[in-house]
Amino acid sequence: MTSRERAYAILLIGLIVLGGGALVGYVLVYSPLQDKYAAAEKLEAEANGYDEKANAVMAARLKIAAVKRQSLPPDINQAKAQYKLLLEQLLRNAKLIDHKIPDMRVLDNRAPATPELVLPNPNANASGNAASPTAGSPPGVTAQSLKKPAYTRLEFKVEVKKADIWQVVDFLKTFYSVDLLHQITFINIVRDNKVTDPRNGLDLHLTIEAIILDKAEARKSLLPPNPTPAAVLAAKPRDYSFIAWKDMFYGVLPQPSVNPLTLGRFDSVTLERDEKPAEVKVRLSGDGAAGAKVVATASGSLLPEGELKVDPKTLIIAIPGVGTEDTPESATSTISVVATSPEGTTAKSSFKVAIAKPPVVETPKPRMDIASTIKLVIVSGRSDGMMKAVIFDAANPFKYEVTATGKQVEVLRFWQATGKTWKKDLDYEQPTGVLSFSDDFSATKRSFKVIAFEDDAVILSESGRPDLAKTETPKRGGGSRTGSGTAKQGPAEPLALVASNLATAIPTPTLYRWTLGKSLNELTKPSPTEAAAILKRIATGGPILNVTASNGK
Repeated sequence: MTSRERAYAILLIGLIVLGGGALVGYVLVYSPLQDKYAAAEKLEAEANGYDEKANAVMAARLKIAAVKRQSLPPDINQAKAQYKLLLEQLLRNAKLIDHKIPDMRVLDNRAPATPELVLPNPNANASGNAASPTAGSPPGVTAQSLKKPAYTRLEFKVEVKKADIWQVVDFLKTFYSVDLLHQITFINIVRDNKVTDPRNGLDLHLTIEAIILDKAEARKSLLPPNPTPAAVLAAKPRDYSFIAWKDMFYGVLPQPSVNPLTLGRFDSVTLERDEKPAEVKVRLSGDGAAGAKVVATASGSLLPEGELKVDPKTLIIAIPGVGTEDTPESATSTISVVATSPEGTTAKSSFKVAIAKPPVVETPKPRMDIASTIKLVIVSGRSDGMMKAVIFDAANPFKYEVTATGKQVEVLRFWQATGKTWKKDLDYEQPTGVLSFSDDFSATKRSFKVIAFEDDAVILSESGRPDLAKTETPKRGGGSRTGSGTAKQGPAEPLALVASNLATAIPTPTLYRWTLGKSLNELTKPSPTEAAAILKRIATGGPILNVTASNGK
């Protein structure tokens, strides 16, 4: 064998060994591994399928629990009564007042229209000798089983009149937001008036079905605990008002008026108790003001309740008068005014009507008495015989200077311009010798005639007149002060001779002594004997008295 042949032989033997080893490896190793991998994948797929089925069962259980929660209560009478109340509330919330709900009825639930549950038949015997299954029974139903509906359907009918499309939309939206198993199976809307008439002439007819699931949990309330909005409306938020804007029964709603119908402002009306009626003018502006109808209605305790007369041409409201004395002053009425344009647009306003109250007479507040602040602070004399007294009024403040020379007495009043400056009060206009205290804020109103000076006091005379400023000054006698013109009076009229006839004929005068340092409310009255002596000495010697001499008599 040549070397070349030997090499080919070795190569051939190697290929045979390699191929045999590969075949043995495929049969004994690779093929079993592939079978195991396939079996593992199949088992894994089956396990995943079981997991998916388990998850589906869990999800279905949640859905079943949610559906059971939405079921009506299992008691049919309770469900009927409470669901009817729910419909009443939904209709009222939508302002559908003219409605009625006939009595509910239970619909016939028979297979195959209604899904059924297959339950053991308690009437079947052990040998299975029971009635044969009916035709059309679900698979698995035998004589040993009993068919039972999965749910009970309750049917309600609703009839509504005089509705508008806005109210219908509001009702439907709230109905489908209730968390219950119910639906509208029939709806019929008919317009009962003309297109040009007001948009509230729709008649609505509904048929509603509600479901009571078998095995539903009993509860006292109609709605389930913790209700959630039902997922039967559009998934995304929708503006359902476009249904009303594009009204299919009366046409598209017109755009809002730029100049809407407006009622003018009303003032309150006050009636006197004279039975005279009052008139109130209604002022309208805006679109539809011409030809608008005005209705005025009274309510309250003052006027009879009901509509008032309104002149259709002048739009004047006639308000009846009142005159009954028994009507309390607190009685009022409210007049509600509604204006309706020919297009149906309305404007509303109101005003009050009351009885005029009698004027309130305010009781004047008591004024303070400032007599304690008016004091005699100075009584002095000079060598020439002149006497001077100073009276200070701390409440205003004023000061009065009283001087006596011979038989002449003069009274001046000064007002305080600055801390140390006093100016004569030109408004103080009193007869000669009259000392008057009067202002606008106090109750102190007194006037005296200064008739004499003593060493430490001033003698005053006060008559019973309320206003001494009007007292006439008697005429002087002819001649000088001490001449024959002074007529001497008897003891009955001693004041006629005082201070050179400056005193007036004051009826029943009262004498007072104002002592130095005392206030106006501390005046003292001399005794009748002393008063007569003082008057006598004044008539003889003038207003400047010698107290010491008089005391010695």
